[in-house]
Amino acid sequence: MQYQDAAGVERFAVRLRHRKKEWIKEGFANITQARQWRASRMGRIAEGRLFPEREAALRAAGPGFSDYAETWLTTGTGRWKQSTSAGNRSIVKTHLVPRFGAQRLTAIDRAAVRGLASALTDKGLTSKTIHNVVVALSGIFTQAQEDGLVTGSPAGRPALLVRKTRTRDGIDVFTAAEERLILAAAKESVPAYYAFILFLFRTGCRVGEATALRPEDLDLRSRYVRVERSFSSSKNWGTSPKNGRKRQLDLAADLVPMLKAHLAIQTAEEALRGTAGAPWLFGTPTGTIIRSNNFRDRIWRPLLKKLGLRYRCVHATRHTFASRLIVKGANLVNVQRQFGHSSISVTVDTYTHWNESVTRGRVLDVDRLAEDEATDAGTSGGSRGEVAEFSGGEWGECVADYRTFLSACPDLACLELIPAIGFLHCVKERTFTAMLAP
Repeated sequence: MQYQDAAGVERFAVRLRHRKKEWIKEGFANITQARQWRASRMGRIAEGRLFPEREAALRAAGPGFSDYAETWLTTGTGRWKQSTSAGNRSIVKTHLVPRFGAQRLTAIDRAAVRGLASALTDKGLTSKTIHNVVVALSGIFTQAQEDGLVTGSPAGRPALLVRKTRTRDGIDVFTAAEERLILAAAKESVPAYYAFILFLFRTGCRVGEATALRPEDLDLRSRYVRVERSFSSSKNWGTSPKNGRKRQLDLAADLVPMLKAHLAIQTAEEALRGTAGAPWLFGTPTGTIIRSNNFRDRIWRPLLKKLGLRYRCVHATRHTFASRLIVKGANLVNVQRQFGHSSISVTVDTYTHWNESVTRGRVLDVDRLAEDEATDAGTSGGSRGEVAEFSGGEWGECVADYRTFLSACPDLACLELIPAIGFLHCVKERTFTAMLAP
């Protein structure tokens, strides 16, 4: 349309209507410019694109959270494990998009992230779950910062926003009597899963790692099994173990004949079905792989209910085995390696309440030994050959060098108080003897 501006100069304007919306653009010097502008906007409308002015405004404000969160998930798919990718997508869909989906990245600040953590706490979510949500949010902003879209991350240093607390009540275990009841009931009512349940109780293996074991992973002569993969609920079951680390699990002596019998039965059943050997060590009665959710709901939960036991998740078998090892004086370094923890600090933090009582007893023993040494020094002059004996477990192979011994057994660092000159490992008597210098 044509009009005159305030100065009386003839100008042209364009009016666009689309889906009950109207745009008016004025100030064109001639009709050709007006028609060109109209054609460009009509093309954008047809393509479902925003007008350049709107795009510039949005670009200045930064992308929307929902759109960029999807970008983060897409770019992470190639470098994450499948289970990690599924977990992050669930966090974004369930917790982050409902909270920040309509906002711009630049509009989200530290106070908004604290508000998210507080809201999730009010919903009754565990500190670990909330921590995982904040970590995912931090990952989104870290990538956005690398892309130059934001100057900083309001979700940085998640541990300051929510701490993963692990208390004594947070680690639930079965008593020795409960374990015996469960194994006896499993052998009677669900014999097809008895070997699997016994293996979990006696190795501390993660459920996903146990279900992905293959018969060739076993070395029954040397009494260990190689853990090289893990099964998740996704279609791809051949993923790497947690932390991406392969390891060897030591097998208790009573597990070896059980596993031999299990393999023999498995082979016989496959012959009766006329099927080829399954690629995994433990399976369902039909020969399919054990899925953790199905095992939990159809086997594990009904088994505990039948026995009248309080429900604890299958993962509690792992904590049960760890607690037994530590209470019986196992070296924490060996526990870490058996359980595949990323560092010794994870082992200590997770099972600190069992380790405290054991460590406390050892410290008191060392105090008594120091007193005995002082007494002996006063009476006999501390002649070479005085012996202090540390009972409570088989501590490892004989070590010639004292510093090497201490580095291998950091939980016994208090023994630096003893001027040792050599060691004698007595396997038969299950004691550790340190020769004292004069």
